[in-house]
Amino acid sequence: MTNHLTKSLLAIFLFAVTFASCTKDEEGDPTDEFQTPTEISLSNSTIYEKLPEGSVVAFLSSDVSEPGMQYKFTAGEGDSDNNDFKINGTTLSTNSVLQFSDGATRSIRVQVVNGTKTLEKAAVITVNEFTGTYPSISSPSFEDDGQMPSEFGGDNENISPDLDIMDIPDNTETMALTMIDLDFSDAWHWAVWNIPATKTSINKNQVWTGGAVVGDVDFGSGYVGPFPPSEHRYKISVYFLDSSLDLNGSEYKLLPKAVAGKTIAQASMIGRFTP
Repeated sequence: MTNHLTKSLLAIFLFAVTFASCTKDEEGDPTDEFQTPTEISLSNSTIYEKLPEGSVVAFLSSDVSEPGMQYKFTAGEGDSDNNDFKINGTTLSTNSVLQFSDGATRSIRVQVVNGTKTLEKAAVITVNEFTGTYPSISSPSFEDDGQMPSEFGGDNENISPDLDIMDIPDNTETMALTMIDLDFSDAWHWAVWNIPATKTSINKNQVWTGGAVVGDVDFGSGYVGPFPPSEHRYKISVYFLDSSLDLNGSEYKLLPKAVAGKTIAQASMIGRFTP
């Protein structure tokens, strides 16, 4: 009786081991499901000096594109200027205001991680020198960091602000204009691009001509004024570009990617709005 029981238990054990082995072979090692990246690419490798911290330099990509992939800086050859930049998702942006006087190039080393598979690559960012007086913007209707008049509010007259643009760089071909809510997820309220470089002032409720493209925004189309529950800060920025942008109005959220590498200078001001 004991021998029969022992043989039965042994048979069950061997079956279980055999089944488990077959299952592992059929499913394979989970780490084999990850493809090994063989290339890391930057959408752009040049940037002008003096652009504000947080300016987009480039977007990172790989020959492998799978959910959960991560890009990050890593130590190794070519990592000398990693601290001058930051990576958020696939976006490479500046971590400080770059100065041409500190060197015409910056070297970074980036790693892409796809599960257990990784790849590292060094890249060089060229810093272009800015010459001339740096541009600025202002509004006849409110001071920088001041209160915006109620007429600019989305729940009021929804009139777009008037702006003056000073010292447009000589090599500017077009300009882009944005307004975002700094206190609500950087929500878009205004986006216009391919503005002629000759335009030194923007009127209230500006009627755009000369090839300018008025983009959609997060709350509709064209300018949608502030309508916060309490005081919010709105950042108005003008980008001075060395070429035009091939975007239609619905592609407004691609604007940061489109201006990367084309931005000669950037001027911004803050407006506060209280309902």
